[in-house]
Amino acid sequence: MRKKSTPPTGAKRKLKTLPSEFETFEDAKTKRTQLIRRLTKLDTPVSRALARELAACRKESRCGSGACPVCNRAFRRRLASEVQRVRPAAFEVICISLIPESGRVEVFDLPAFDLQLWVSSRRRALQRALPSEALLVCGVDISFNTFENGDPHWCFHLYGFVLLPKGWGVQNRSKLRRIRAELERRCPPVPKHRRIGAEKVLTVGALDSENFDGAVLYAHKGGFYRRSRYAYTRKNTGKRSTNVKPQAVPRLAALELSIFLARYRLGSRLILIGFRRHGSRFDRFTLRRERDFQSSQNDG
Repeated sequence: MRKKSTPPTGAKRKLKTLPSEFETFEDAKTKRTQLIRRLTKLDTPVSRALARELAACRKESRCGSGACPVCNRAFRRRLASEVQRVRPAAFEVICISLIPESGRVEVFDLPAFDLQLWVSSRRRALQRALPSEALLVCGVDISFNTFENGDPHWCFHLYGFVLLPKGWGVQNRSKLRRIRAELERRCPPVPKHRRIGAEKVLTVGALDSENFDGAVLYAHKGGFYRRSRYAYTRKNTGKRSTNVKPQAVPRLAALELSIFLARYRLGSRLILIGFRRHGSRFDRFTLRRERDFQSSQNDG
């Protein structure tokens, strides 16, 4: 009798219900239709070519474009499912949010920005900054930032999750401060005098591991926003302060971003450490964990 094969680590885990704010298939289709219409109206050789590519995207033959809302939704679902399948059974999580000093790009300068090179460089910096036992799932968010409706620019923002062995101590403030200091040294955030359109450029904090499976979707977001920062006076203290209001990206800027994203394969905005992706299909790839945690004797 043939011996039954042992399933891979975590293979029995199934993707839990998606968060309520996860975009529906119909919403993604509507966004794609609207984008096709706007690209066609822009009427440039590049915009027309992208519009044709998106219009040809079908269930039996997905385009896989980095600009396609439908394909990006499928990629996000696959990513969440695969991360849940291969992640350790017991772990602790740190959430990091970082706007690197090199993350500012002027409006209409996206064509000259090399996303692949930038992501590769940030990955090396993060790997040096984090503990050797850490696993990382991190993505690049791109926002259109303004301050008092002035100084518009693109902001490339790292947002991710650091997985550490159970008992590592993510509630220990001194350990979090050390990681923060290493991130500041290896991947310097935007200097204080240049923080226009962004208030917090580096945050490091613990996350309840029970919330990780749903939260990991934020490592590769499904939409992009305008972060409009403005100043105001607090009524209770009379002190001047600032706040950020999320808004839709202006139409021409949104088209610039879509054309930029279309240059790259889906997943190009993803940074993995301790995980390896296999397969060229954006909706059928698999993840493999490259190493076990020191404390994961009963993992899987």
